[in-house]
Amino acid sequence: MASAPGVAFLLGEHTEFCSGMAIGFGLPLRSWVAVSLRNDSSLRFYSPGPGERKRSSTSNLKYKREDRWANHLKGVLLGLSNAGCPIQGLNISFLGTIPQNKGLFSSGALCLSLARAVSDAMGFDISDQQLIQAVVFAQKNFSSNYVSPLEIYTSLYAKNHELLVLDQRNFSRTYVPYEFNGTQMLLIDTQVPQSDFEEDLEERIEVCQEATRVIKERIPGGDLRSVTTRDFRVSLGAVSESVRRVSIHGSNEHARFVELSHMIGEQNLTLAGKILNRSQEDLRDLFEVSCPEVDWISKHTIELPGVYCTRLTGVGIASCAITIYDSKVHQELITRLEEYERIFGFHPELHTIYPSMGLIVHRSPGG
Repeated sequence: MASAPGVAFLLGEHTEFCSGMAIGFGLPLRSWVAVSLRNDSSLRFYSPGPGERKRSSTSNLKYKREDRWANHLKGVLLGLSNAGCPIQGLNISFLGTIPQNKGLFSSGALCLSLARAVSDAMGFDISDQQLIQAVVFAQKNFSSNYVSPLEIYTSLYAKNHELLVLDQRNFSRTYVPYEFNGTQMLLIDTQVPQSDFEEDLEERIEVCQEATRVIKERIPGGDLRSVTTRDFRVSLGAVSESVRRVSIHGSNEHARFVELSHMIGEQNLTLAGKILNRSQEDLRDLFEVSCPEVDWISKHTIELPGVYCTRLTGVGIASCAITIYDSKVHQELITRLEEYERIFGFHPELHTIYPSMGLIVHRSPGG
């Protein structure tokens, strides 16, 4: 059995196509996969949540619309097979507590857990990079969900009570202890349907790629981590408004990363919160991936004394936010969120969260 966490980010998840820096962590919400070997070529899938079963075989690892959630699993198995790991018959069961379709890596955590559980059960000696490739293959070929390498690396390498800092140029990683005692971190699922954002996400990806191309053409060796506001005026020249906004956001986000790293190291949550609130403003005004519901929650929660920040979280265009606040104002925060439901008609799901462990293998006592 293996499990992998959902993921969330405090900063930088929207700079993937700009070689930015990101600060994320694993969620205590996880996907669990149990695998046992069979003596035939059958594949039996079971999801106890909806109580559904699906069947396939090792010779029939193809996408089928009617198989729905089982397509994720078949994609991983085919990805492992393509990597040189021959698949035999398997019984596979999974259970997850990660909210689905919320930008929290729910399907990706399922795929990562399965890849690890299967490789371990069958004695495959595969590298972390091969695990990642199997997950990417499954998501690309058997699912419409967009999953970035940033999410996979975070779910794979997250640690308890530590923030993971990832350089998206080469995915090198470092860790920073999360030591803000007396505070809580709340994940707010606004319940806004994620399907509303799919076309907007594709558009954002294209704009990010265009912004990166323009900068490299006009500023040799430049990227959004190195350009300044003056560079935008002097060197970029005439660009579309969308490219200008994305470029400014990427540059601002890297500057915020440098500031936030210092504030976390000094355990200065007041200034760290201000940095994260500025990031939320840019996500709303420049990168335009926020939504009215998240904007309302951000504005009305940070008005409360003791609430340090509220920021959108999730790769792509997500509908969840993270609030960091003094534990003493918990009830006032909950009361404020009740106003959200009366105004928008969505009942938010609230999860107390903290930086949690990445991919784990759970072996049986005799294994």
